[in-house]
Amino acid sequence: MATDTLSTLHQSIRRALADTAALYPDAMLDQGVFDAVADISRLSPRELVHVEVLHSRTVTAGTTPTLTDVGTWYDLLASGNVKPVDQQSTMLITSADTNTTFVEYTDYIIDYVQGRIQRIAGGAMTATTFLATYEKSLRGIDLSTLTDLISLSRVEISRSGGQSFQEYTSIWQWGDILWLQARDDNSSPNLSENDHVRIWYNAEHTKPSGSAGSYPAYMDDIVVKGATAYALFSKHREMNLQVVTDLASARTALALADDDQSVIDTLFTEITTALDSAKTSIALVDAIADTPLADAELALDTLKTQLGSTNAERELGGAQDILNDVSGAIKGALDRIDSHLETDATNPDSAQNQLKTTDAFINAVNLGSDAAALGARFAEVQVIIARGFEGKAMALISQAQGLVNVAAQRSVVSANYTDEAQGRLDIAAALLNAALAYVQEAQGRVQTIDRHIALGQLYLDQARGYQETADRDSQAGDRFLFDAQDRHADYWQHLTSRVEMSWPNQRIASTRQNA
Repeated sequence: MATDTLSTLHQSIRRALADTAALYPDAMLDQGVFDAVADISRLSPRELVHVEVLHSRTVTAGTTPTLTDVGTWYDLLASGNVKPVDQQSTMLITSADTNTTFVEYTDYIIDYVQGRIQRIAGGAMTATTFLATYEKSLRGIDLSTLTDLISLSRVEISRSGGQSFQEYTSIWQWGDILWLQARDDNSSPNLSENDHVRIWYNAEHTKPSGSAGSYPAYMDDIVVKGATAYALFSKHREMNLQVVTDLASARTALALADDDQSVIDTLFTEITTALDSAKTSIALVDAIADTPLADAELALDTLKTQLGSTNAERELGGAQDILNDVSGAIKGALDRIDSHLETDATNPDSAQNQLKTTDAFINAVNLGSDAAALGARFAEVQVIIARGFEGKAMALISQAQGLVNVAAQRSVVSANYTDEAQGRLDIAAALLNAALAYVQEAQGRVQTIDRHIALGQLYLDQARGYQETADRDSQAGDRFLFDAQDRHADYWQHLTSRVEMSWPNQRIASTRQNA
């Protein structure tokens, strides 16, 4: 038996690997030890004997599991399957209260090799448990309990009572069932109650844990060599997996960079659209320069003409002169009216004076005839003269008013031209503002593109970093692989040499063990 426990093997393996920093985790060393033990099991398996006694081969009223589904196989016993089943014996399936017995091939069918039962559609059995009574097979032995079985070497039958102590039989194995065969026409492979069956078989060695493994002690150093080589292989695989991880990260970074390129392409399209819109707005402004702006310019020129032309100046000057003249003329006319109508020392012929003078002739004897009437007509003439002066004054006022109206009309026209020019300029300003907004939008997109380009470059740098790390990991993995291959070749040479030395004709003591 081996002497090294798993923890002792760890120490030896780490010394062989010069692993002072625990570069190799315990789980990796464990797997290396288990792989080396598996190699020993393959080249020099453990030799065991298993004894099977055909005792109490009858199963009486064993409870089945619940047969839930029709057409589904279930083990005959809920407590643990017993197989194979003797098909020549009586199979009895009853209800749990034993009052109902069911019929094979009508209510159920049996898999005698695997010890299973299946409900038949249309049969009398329901989805519940049942009781099964049957016998174990006289020719088949269940090997499923031999979990360490590699291969069978021989089978010996010891009949009940010690008869035929070493009767070897012909056998064949299918899956986990051992079948006994007759060696000739005169012998029967069937077993009887209490017969012993000894099974010699090759088994896997137990792996070391808190206790040593089952392989011979002279294999302890071989296990260390093998585990060291396998740990290096595992490290190589670990580095290769890291390479895969790094390359996957690089691909992810490249995909992100490619996504940014798609965003950049979209932004370029949006910039083109914004600049086209700005160009359209500028073109509209340019078109306005030929129509509305030209109209605005014409309106301003006309305004200037209206305000600064000789005619306007003359009309306004004339209006001023006339107003000045009218002012004097009206005052003169009013004075003359006053002179002809009212009593005035400077004008004794005024209508009022004439009327006063005539009043003296009324009811008096006069030298001439109708002196009072003549005085009244003379006063009337003075009134008519005064009215003439009044008409002249009114005409002068009307002329001045006309010139004022002309000046006012020109002011209104000028204001209209000013408003029209301002409207045209407002339209042009709005279009220019729209063009500026589109240009600013394009500038914003360009800034976003710059950010995405920077981000894309970052992703590319990350991908490059992952690629370089993958290259380094790959190179390190190759070194682990070369070391592992050299060590495994040395390990395998020592292992096969030890196995050859342990063959029966060369070894001193057998390592066969009983189960």
